[in-house]
Amino acid sequence: MKTILTISAMLFAITMKAQLADTAAIRLAALDYVEGFYTADGDRVAKAVHPELAKRIVSTDVYGNVGVQFMSASTLIFAAKRNVNQPKGEGPFKAKVTIYDVAQNIATIKITTNKFPFFDYCQLAKIDGQWKIINVLWAMNNSQPLPAPKPN
Repeated sequence: MKTILTISAMLFAITMKAQLADTAAIRLAALDYVEGFYTADGDRVAKAVHPELAKRIVSTDVYGNVGVQFMSASTLIFAAKRNVNQPKGEGPFKAKVTIYDVAQNIATIKITTNKFPFFDYCQLAKIDGQWKIINVLWAMNNSQPLPAPKPN
């Protein structure tokens, strides 16, 4: 009985260590993504996202038309490199990463900041030992409609 308890305790300790390492790596990927965008560090964003990233927002224009806008990894990295006009706001940049679930090699998180008027729900996968953001569904903090398209 004592041997079974010892083995169980060891397995529990190993599992907890792995979970803590995964949690730290997930948080790091999230911060590389959002802080990299804020500081216009495209390389840091690239490190955080999978090359086949799908980033989407469901939006409504001023006419009530609903659509889904899509951004790929390359488009996001390009936008990050051009993000020289950082959002204004009180105090230094702060990001909050909420980890909702980690199961096997996938995770679901939410990222909010004190500078951007939007938040991200992200899905990550552990690939070759590294956590990468694969999917992002994002929304504005307010529900303002997108402006009408300009006439051609």
